Amino acid sequence: MTVFIVILTVFKWILIVIGLLLALILLLLALVLFPAIRYDLEGHVNDKGFDAGFKIRALFHLLRVYHKPSESKEIIIKILWFRIGRKNKRVKQKNEIDESILETEPLTEEDSPEVKSSSTKKKKENKESVFSRIKRLKNKLSENKELVKPTIKLAAEELKALKPNVFKVKGVVGFDSPDKTGYFIAAVSIVKAVTCLNIEIFGDFEKKNYDVDFTAKGKTSLFRLLLPVIKFVFTKPVWAVIKPKSKKQKKKG
Repeated sequence: MTVFIVILTVFKWILIVIGLLLALILLLLALVLFPAIRYDLEGHVNDKGFDAGFKIRALFHLLRVYHKPSESKEIIIKILWFRIGRKNKRVKQKNEIDESILETEPLTEEDSPEVKSSSTKKKKENKESVFSRIKRLKNKLSENKELVKPTIKLAAEELKALKPNVFKVKGVVGFDSPDKTGYFIAAVSIVKAVTCLNIEIFGDFEKKNYDVDFTAKGKTSLFRLLLPVIKFVFTKPVWAVIKPKSKKQKKKG
């Protein structure tokens, strides 16, 4: 009888330990999947180019990822107060020295017509390879037309999950002719009326000019981002492509 009681108590404690482990796993999953992931995006577009920075905060602000082009070109990742993937100062100094050497050295060989012609040929080949890849992708989609609908649905659901709460666009835009500028401002006003977005774009009818700032702020969660992907994977046409083949199918193939 005492042996039976000992076995029951041991079994009881094993079940308690397993239950605690399962509860801990579920708690960790809930802490990862459901807390809000907040993001801020700021950018500036002008005649000189495009400049944008972002900030992402997750896990109750314990994980932070941000990029500030005005300060550095690096994407900084921080967990608590610790930075991940910090570069050594020596490596940075070496890179700066190499860049300065490259800037100061004369590029006499590259200025020759033979080198220029070879570079243009390479550019054409790269363009052709890009176009061939696009054609290949188009052929695959045309072969599997059933994949188009779930792919569009996935993209729409992901965009909905990432929809910003705050979206602002403000700036000045001018084209070569006043007519083009007027048409553009009219199109912007239509988009503003339909979407109810905070867009303030003014026209510069005297010269070609564009200087626009934009801001986007919102929040989502890992669960909202992963759920559409799981649904996409288990739809019939997608699962038929990615499902693991059985031994009989492999032998037939």
